[in-house]
Amino acid sequence: MRSLRSLSLLSPFAEHLLTLSPSRTGISRAYGGAHSSLSLSYTLTPASSLPLADGLSYSLVTLDDPTPEQTLAGPELARTWVETELVEALYTKGRESETLVRSERVVVVPA
Repeated sequence: MRSLRSLSLLSPFAEHLLTLSPSRTGISRAYGGAHSSLSLSYTLTPASSLPLADGLSYSLVTLDDPTPEQTLAGPELARTWVETELVEALYTKGRESETLVRSERVVVVPA
């Protein structure tokens, strides 16, 4: 995990959760005891595959844009992605998982 921290790939919330567990496994009594764990999932979605409504909500296109669909699929946003972070508490013995955090951010990959 140190290499991820040094690259700042973990969100501040995920950093905080990792510091809660002395063994750094994500298993902690704070989340239900020995039969629980944390799941940290990251998904990257290219801006070019976003629906127009999502492009507007992430401010990748504006209402003033005459061709917003073309802007999303264009070369200006070719290196733009939406990262989704999902942190869940997973349990055994029939207890359903619990979503602790779901966050999204726009990431631009440097040229």
